[in-house]
Parts: sequence; structure tokens; C-alpha cells
Amino acid sequence: MKRVKGLFLLAIVLLLGFAVNVKADTCYFKFYTDASSNLKNGDVIELYAEYAGSGPDFYEIDLFYDSSVFELISAEFPDTMYRTEWENITEDYINTDNPGYIVAKIAGTHVGSAGLAPLKVKYSFRVQDTNYASSVISATSYGWLYEDGKSSCGSDEYTFIINDNSSSNNYLQSLTVYGVSSVDYQFDKDTLNYSGYVNYYTNSVYVEAVAESSGASISGLGYHELQVGDNNIDIVVTAEDGSQRTYTYKVYREQGDSDTTLSVMKVTGSDGKQVALGYDSKTKTFSGTVPANISSVDFEIKFYSNYAYLDIEASDFKEKVNTDGSPAYGEIATETLKDGENVFKFVVVPQTQEKVEYKIVLTKEAMQEQGTKPTEEPKSNEVNKMNVYLMTGIGVLALICVFLFIILLIQAKKKEDMVNRIIDNK
Repeated sequence: MKRVKGLFLLAIVLLLGFAVNVKADTCYFKFYTDASSNLKNGDVIELYAEYAGSGPDFYEIDLFYDSSVFELISAEFPDTMYRTEWENITEDYINTDNPGYIVAKIAGTHVGSAGLAPLKVKYSFRVQDTNYASSVISATSYGWLYEDGKSSCGSDEYTFIINDNSSSNNYLQSLTVYGVSSVDYQFDKDTLNYSGYVNYYTNSVYVEAVAESSGASISGLGYHELQVGDNNIDIVVTAEDGSQRTYTYKVYREQGDSDTTLSVMKVTGSDGKQVALGYDSKTKTFSGTVPANISSVDFEIKFYSNYAYLDIEASDFKEKVNTDGSPAYGEIATETLKDGENVFKFVVVPQTQEKVEYKIVLTKEAMQEQGTKPTEEPKSNEVNKMNVYLMTGIGVLALICVFLFIILLIQAKKKEDMVNRIIDNK
């Protein structure tokens, strides 16, 4: 009987111990990273702490790192985390008394329910010092029981090798700018400023460059849109150690020609005669009158600027066709006229593409109706004028003749008187 009681008490003690151990020991912890173990200045790494369990009342994870080597960028905690005043933790989760020490706690009830996934903390660091050959980041997780204190759930650490031989070479090996019409330089890696120019029609250039160091990066490559005038293109080379060198290429884009002034504006009728035209500069309108017998006209339009051209598609003109049926590009076809007003609008495009519209207004006189006798009034007026001129001329000649006749009579009388005096004296 005593033996049975002893076995029964031993069983109870073992069961109680097992129950306590289950509550204290059923916690899970994992500390891991995908970052390379070889780092250099400026590198960013991420580490993760993952833990869960059903036994402890709450959990704690302690992270240690060298704050002179690693800069904490962020620590992302689950919403169920909480912090206490005795931990003396600032808002960025760093213990102000011990930089490089991060503490986080989570209530056990949040991870003890069945089916819940482990909770994860994400730490992000940036390497800020390359004077160290290596540096360690470690993490330890604990499960806390109010009555028994804490017991370890696990710990792990990572050692990172900090390379201090990052290249400082930030030179270019070559620099080419495609699309530039003329350049005034030969590339030299020690020369940082270059220049060239393009004509107005070139609105972009393409930049290509190669760095001396394979580990350096280059910004400013590819296509660059150009404005009229000066355009500065910066090509920045960043070495492995973060140092930079800037090459500047200044591209000058020429001003465009906006002149649309006409050097020739001729309208020739079907009779081969040129139509007299007037011009109103305010409305950019040419105007003229053609006789009724003119059935069609031809146009000749030229410009002072070598860049300006006639946009026939945007004008009221038709394009002339050659005898073989092919279009005579830029030439205007003969236009048939109707009685009355004929309006032709045409568009001139300068180099700057700012289109200007002109207008030609030709008024064709109306033909007389059949059966009507043409009025003779204009002809009669002409005849009358000529008669007046003729009669006036005849009158003037008659007066001159009379005047000459009188002079002759006077001279004859004088001669007669002279002869008579001579006779009398004898």
C-alpha cells in the first residue's frame, strides 16, 4: 500500500513538473537575414526576428548592434507590441542609456491561441563606418512567466565583414553626345566642362558615357530634350565609396527663323497678263480685279526666308500635277475663276512652325448678257475728248497764223515807207 501511495505521489509531481515545463518552454524564436555578410559603406541591410508560443505570459526580444558601425533606419513592430517605462526606450526603440540596444515585448495571449502565425519584427540598418573589419548583430528571445521570471527561447547572431577598400574612382573613360553638329573639345577625364551646338531642327541629343571603374554608377545618360538657347546636361559619376564627380556638357540650340514675308506674289491671268494687286498689311490680304474674259489664273509665291514654305494642304490651293501624273511638290495648280469675288487663303510655315495665314481676293467682272447692245458712252466720251483736243489745236494754229500774217504786213509796210523816203530824197 505504501508503495502504491509513493508511486501515486511521484506521478503527481511528474505531471505538475511537465505542466510547468510546457508553459515555460513552448516558445518559438527565429532570427535571420537575406543580406550578404560582406558589406561596404552605405549598404542597407534588413534583419528579421520571428517568435511565438503558447506558454509564457509575454515575450521579449533583445537586439544588440554596434551603433558606431550600423545606423538604425527603422524597426517595424507588430501592433500587439508594448513597451514599459522601466525599459527606458525612446520613440525609435533605442535605449538611450545603451545605444545599440533595442527591447521589445509582446503579450503571450496574442500568440498563444492556436492557428496564429508567428509575429515578426523587421530591423533596417545602414552601414555608416568602414573602419571596422567586422561587426556583430545579435538577438535573444525570452519567454516570461510572472511567477517564475524569464527563460530563454533562443538566440542567434550574424557577423558582417565590413570592407574598407571600396573604390573612389569616379572618372569617366569616355563621353559621347550624339546629335551635336559641332563640338570644340577632345574628351579628357580631368576636364569637366564641354560645349557644342545644334541647329534649330534638332530638339534632343543622346548622351553615352563609360566609367573607368566598373563599380561606379553614372546618371544623366540617355535622351535629353533641348530648349532654344543654352542647355546644361550634367553627367554624374558616383564611385563605390559614394564620392561623386560631375561632368557638364552645354548644348546651344540655334534660334529659329520666324520670317514669313513674301518676296514674290504674282497672279497671272489666262490672257498671260499679270493682275495688278493691292496689299493690306493689317489683314495680310492681296486684292485685285480681273476682266470678265479671264477664265483662270496662275499664282507664283516666293519667300525671303530660305526656311519658309507654302503649306498647300492647309491652303485653298491645289497642288500642280506633272504631265506624267506625278505631283509637282510645292507648285500651285491653275485656279478657275467665277464671276464676282474669288477668295484664296494660303498658309506660310516658317522654321519655327508658327503658321501665318494670307489671303488673295480677286474680283472678276461680270460678262454682259447676250442680245444687249454694248453701251457706246465710254467710246463717245473718248471721241468727244479727242475732238475737243483737235479743235483746240486747230484754233491755236489759226491764231498763230493770223499773228504771223499781221507781223508780215507790218514788215511790208515798213519796207514800203522806207522806199518812198529814199525816192523823195532823190
